[in-house]
Amino acid sequence: MHGTITHTASGLAWNAHSGRGVVQTAFVFWCVLLAILLGIGPLEIFQTPFMTSDDAMRLVSVRDLLKGWHWFDFRQVRLDPPEGVVMHWSHLIDAPIAFIIMAFKVFMPTHVAELYALYVWPLLLLLGFLIISAFLALRFAGGGVLAGAILPVCYIPLLYEFRLGSLDHHNVQLMLTTLLVLTILNSFRRPLFAVISGAIAALMLAIGIETLAFIVAAIAAFGLRWIWDRSGSGDRLLRFALSFAAFTGIFFFLTTAPSRYAVAQCDALSPAYLLASLLTALGCILLVSGSCYLYRKLLRIPAAIGVGICALTIIGLVFPQCLQGPYAEVDPMVVSLWMNYITEAQGLLYTVQNMPKDIVLYYTMPFIGLCICLFCIWFRRGERLWDWIILLMFLALAFGIALIQVRGAKFAGALAIPVGAWLIVRATTYLKSQDHVARRLVGVIGSWLLFVGVFHLSIFESMAGIQLERNLNSSSSSSNKELYVCIGVKQMRHLNTLPPGLILAHSNLGAYILLETHHSVVAGNYHRNAKGLLDSIHAFNVPKDQGYELIKKQKVKYIVTCPTQKHFREDGKTAPDALAHALNDGKPPLWLKPIQSPEKDVLLKVYEVK
Repeated sequence: MHGTITHTASGLAWNAHSGRGVVQTAFVFWCVLLAILLGIGPLEIFQTPFMTSDDAMRLVSVRDLLKGWHWFDFRQVRLDPPEGVVMHWSHLIDAPIAFIIMAFKVFMPTHVAELYALYVWPLLLLLGFLIISAFLALRFAGGGVLAGAILPVCYIPLLYEFRLGSLDHHNVQLMLTTLLVLTILNSFRRPLFAVISGAIAALMLAIGIETLAFIVAAIAAFGLRWIWDRSGSGDRLLRFALSFAAFTGIFFFLTTAPSRYAVAQCDALSPAYLLASLLTALGCILLVSGSCYLYRKLLRIPAAIGVGICALTIIGLVFPQCLQGPYAEVDPMVVSLWMNYITEAQGLLYTVQNMPKDIVLYYTMPFIGLCICLFCIWFRRGERLWDWIILLMFLALAFGIALIQVRGAKFAGALAIPVGAWLIVRATTYLKSQDHVARRLVGVIGSWLLFVGVFHLSIFESMAGIQLERNLNSSSSSSNKELYVCIGVKQMRHLNTLPPGLILAHSNLGAYILLETHHSVVAGNYHRNAKGLLDSIHAFNVPKDQGYELIKKQKVKYIVTCPTQKHFREDGKTAPDALAHALNDGKPPLWLKPIQSPEKDVLLKVYEVK
């Protein structure tokens, strides 16, 4: 990028060489935000590191790596022992976090170094995301760099992924997805970016399958450009496909044990996805090689579709289970009793019925961005039209995913930010010519507020009133605040005074117990822990006598409960005399011996199995 940019959307001016100016603007805003968050702490998610169960399990994995655990060993031996659970996560995220802890351990104790890592890792990722967002704003708005840096902080679902304590891979996936869009757009001017796009797509695949849809969108973006534009687009398509296949192979051998080279797994990078990347490269080679014969769009479209169908057919013949989705191999009972009740995996209908406030929180800004993006495509011509088309592909895909699973709204919000920057710059430029000061002020502020999620939520809450809050508070779903009262060192300290043993607890507590104690647990919130999840659900919900037999068979030593985490089956099929009812009523059976904590404010209740 070359030239000089001037950003005046908020009355502030910044003149610099474009690339350097973008980085400087994002960095200065990040420093200001950091000073506010750490000094004043106006946002609850930044005041104290809150770790979700995924964050806690990530730190457990990092500790294992620092203890000398083999790079290719992904087992959690204390989760549903004695076999343990082979996790589907990659050490590619564990390694940099471990490096941060090792660096701080030179100057401080290990537990303090871990605490610093909880701050440093997400804040570094936030800085990276703000820089990428600012570059996208510059790309679409010809300015608006400050808007590109500020708007991500105004969208709470997106900001939550960069809160202090966030060690999970979702923030990395958000950053890489937006970076993928940026490199795709730049690739049509600089061919090297097509190679970089392929590497980013492969890295996304290696980190987690959740972004698989966006990788497919990247392939489609290069393919569509080749179909409609013959000037150099074939070269970009080929560079991307070959890079994607090559780096997928590199990451496969970097993260997969030799003993698992032939094991097909649909929920992680495995031979199934390696084959898919190779077929993608082969298909693109065939298409580009035949470009001289496919000189019309009407010929290229069926050719591309035919190559895609052939690739899917081969994958279906070799790995038929993976055509049903990443979780096709999960036990159907686990799906019906656990996965179907994960809040973030619910769609729009569930959100409307149970969490109406979240509709505004998650969907308003992405929807506005989608509408404006369609408007820009309708009235735009020339080279920049393809920028908007590619952005629309990713934004529409993310919004469609959000309608099925609310977690997709975070990606949709991230991809809507360049649209917001465009609107702010255009509104500011237009209104500068207006003589009416009040009109100019209202117009500029209005263009900002359209993409400020906090404002949308405030308006909705003021209109909905107290009744909405009552409905939300009566929801049976457990919030992070409810879980927070039962986790942490203080709550778990009592458990560490007891001899090591296997603990049966709510799956929400599993990862925290592994993190803060020397005990093992039956269940955690992970689909590969299918046996442990089912054992836990059955033990609490079948008649007490049957539950006792299951508990003894599992060799459970302790049962741990939290008053905010109920053990009843989500489908309501809990036996009248089940252990879940007895513990909820404070009447444990005779075969459970209560173990009192010496500290009065400890909410966890511990029982020893006789």
